[in-house]
Amino acid sequence: MATIHDMDVLLLCGGFGTRLRSAIGEKQKVAAEVAGRPFLSFQLERLSQSGFNHVVLAAGFGAEQIEQALSGYHYGMDVELSVEPEALGTGGAIKFARSKGRGRRWVILNGDCFSNVDIPGMIKFHNEKRSLVTLAVAKRDDAYDYGTIEMGADNRITAFREKEKTRTTGYVSVGLYCFEDKAFDLMPSSDKFSVETEFFPKILNNPVYGFTDPGTFLDIGTPERFAEAQRFFRKD
Repeated sequence: MATIHDMDVLLLCGGFGTRLRSAIGEKQKVAAEVAGRPFLSFQLERLSQSGFNHVVLAAGFGAEQIEQALSGYHYGMDVELSVEPEALGTGGAIKFARSKGRGRRWVILNGDCFSNVDIPGMIKFHNEKRSLVTLAVAKRDDAYDYGTIEMGADNRITAFREKEKTRTTGYVSVGLYCFEDKAFDLMPSSDKFSVETEFFPKILNNPVYGFTDPGTFLDIGTPERFAEAQRFFRKD
């Protein structure tokens, strides 16, 4: 049984943030300031409050900025960097960081997203379903800007759909996953790949589930969403 205390956390922090250049310049987006603090600090603070002990930051572009953003903040967790030799994509970054794990299970998060998903509840759900991979999902009314997820009555994921401009409402991934370590063995042999498009859709013959949670979901990937995050955290 996975518990928070024996799960490793992997935070994906290697994105180039090209759509955010007009808002943050050449800054690494997880190190960009939101409400006067590096965005990454909100993620780490939440993980610490949830009870995790060990966090790996999958970094590449702007790794030095990420290190600098961490200085002066203390979270009561072991935090270490996994620096990619080149951009490997989300899947490649996860695969590359596997050797940093101390246990047999992972919680994996996108560094440029923030949600207040009930992580202990998600882990409990993951255990009960005996899931190989569990994705936190939320219903959105702007699903046209995201790939969407289809699930059966028991929340087992049946399909992943590409972005469709005609699809307004649907379930989307909030960039938070529970992984059994053996899921790594099913990954593509390539060092570079996308976990969203080249891994998840290929493993649906295994138990892969969606954990639905109506909580807050923020994605800072565009200038408009970055401004929304500024407003949210200032208010919070």
